[in-house]
Amino acid sequence: MSRPSGARSLITACTWALLATACSARPSFDPGGECELNTECAAHLVCRLGRCRVECREERDCSIGLECVRDPAGLGACTLPEEAECALSSECPAFLVCRFGRCTNACENDVDCPPGARCETDDSGMPGCRDVADTECALNSDCDAPYICAPDRRCREECRTDRDCRDGTVCLDTMSPTMCGFPPDGVDAGPADGGTDAGDTDAGGMDAGMVDAGMVDAGMVDAGSDAGMMAAAPPAPPLMGGGLGHTCAARSPTDLRCWGLDTDGQIGNGTTTPSVTVPYALGLSGVTIATGGASHTCAVTSTGLVCWGANDRGQLGTGTAGGRSTTPAAVTGLPGAVSDLALGADHTCAIAASRLFCWGDNQLGQLATGTVSSVPVASPTEVTLPAAPVQVTTFGSHSCARLTDGRVYCWGENGDGQVGMDTAGADVTTPTEVPAARDAVQVVAGTTHTCAIVGTDVLCWGANIQSQLGDGTRVTRSTPMTTTPFAGVPMQLALGSTHSCVRTSTQVLCWGDNFFGQTGQNTAGAMGLRAPSPVPVAGLAATPIEVVAGTNHTCAMDASQVFCWGSNIDGQLGSAGPDTYVPRVVPWT
Repeated sequence: MSRPSGARSLITACTWALLATACSARPSFDPGGECELNTECAAHLVCRLGRCRVECREERDCSIGLECVRDPAGLGACTLPEEAECALSSECPAFLVCRFGRCTNACENDVDCPPGARCETDDSGMPGCRDVADTECALNSDCDAPYICAPDRRCREECRTDRDCRDGTVCLDTMSPTMCGFPPDGVDAGPADGGTDAGDTDAGGMDAGMVDAGMVDAGMVDAGSDAGMMAAAPPAPPLMGGGLGHTCAARSPTDLRCWGLDTDGQIGNGTTTPSVTVPYALGLSGVTIATGGASHTCAVTSTGLVCWGANDRGQLGTGTAGGRSTTPAAVTGLPGAVSDLALGADHTCAIAASRLFCWGDNQLGQLATGTVSSVPVASPTEVTLPAAPVQVTTFGSHSCARLTDGRVYCWGENGDGQVGMDTAGADVTTPTEVPAARDAVQVVAGTTHTCAIVGTDVLCWGANIQSQLGDGTRVTRSTPMTTTPFAGVPMQLALGSTHSCVRTSTQVLCWGDNFFGQTGQNTAGAMGLRAPSPVPVAGLAATPIEVVAGTNHTCAMDASQVFCWGSNIDGQLGSAGPDTYVPRVVPWT
């Protein structure tokens, strides 16, 4: 996290020697001194949170008494608890004063402070502006509404664009959910940002917080793994969705289109037909998230969350169950804007105001209410979690959530161990942690299996009859197992009924069932044909930016086109014709 320029710490070089006893200072720069670039630090230190520090992944990497704190990019460094930024006003820029251990504005009352800050008195009795989004926290309850506790242990406000943030801060997409904060080094946020100009970067263009074998990627953070590989940052919410036999994709906020099976109105064109083989433009505006369930579809638009298609189990969230809606209908009962969304076979889940809500079918415990019921739940019902959720996933009848503290919780149908609780059988009606998936950057559910990206590995668990876990076997597993290694860093997962895919920075790899050609190997055929471990998809013409899996088909989107392959029995590949075993461009006219 960037800090106001000119700030000085009173932490002595002797104290900072605890951080790296083997490091020697470069000329005029002591270990623990202020920095903007890695090159300004001693050889074994990195520039994090404005100072030269020891790199860490967790507390045990640090000396006794120090904490491993992550900056807005998710990069860890050893710091003293509640480390102060200043002790005297002379250590701050001329127009600021030192209050609460930070450089801030002098004030007499709240009107003297920027929006979101209050005029408060410090322990010495001196008033200063205190940003409520700059206080230490461990839980969301430590923060004043509407702030939540971010991964760097600061109270922050959620945002969608820079316009949502106060002067000097920007909307950081390196956090999940996105939150207002000072930009990382190298990002210019104007004169009030306290950061550096865009030209102030490490030698060779490396970001100040990134080290390890010279590998740099805009979406990657250091995971401390072998061979200098870096783990990807959490992917953005989906702009594509695949269902039982239909597909949707938004190539721009005003261009969401759906195609394929339409027997329940899931295409949203006002009719029910066997199939729609030409992508239908819905005419929605401000689309930021779009995804599909088995027979229904939802999107987050400028007017809020809307859903359409089958509603026999109340999965549209309109307050009533039964029938269908062939055009987008507003979901009612959510407390705020939706930041993530997932659709299952007959239920829906969404994160709004940093809280998780689910609705629809609950016969297998998929709503996490603590019980099962044959009575549909037609309105959003909150799921109780131990921390704020940042991502939700479902595909069949089980669901999972990733929390701000990196933990993963799952619940619902568990006949094949897909909940990941070391046993298979009874349905799970309350969220249960999957310890092996802790620190995941993404978790994704298939019909009866689940996968997560943890560091530079992909872990999978659940049904494996078609090798959909990617470990080279067909052994069903109720605890996470690492897939067979593959080239590249996993950046996004997509799971179908019995196949799985992963996107790296350069390619898409798939594994599992290939009966319909859904793994993209230019082959298909008799029952039992499968890819037991990750194999690159053949024929993708450009670097993908998103991949999605339907029940028996797969699609990927690059900067200008959508490609699909696999089953086309319902036109889910975007045109009429037989199944396709390699990516085919979806016509977009």
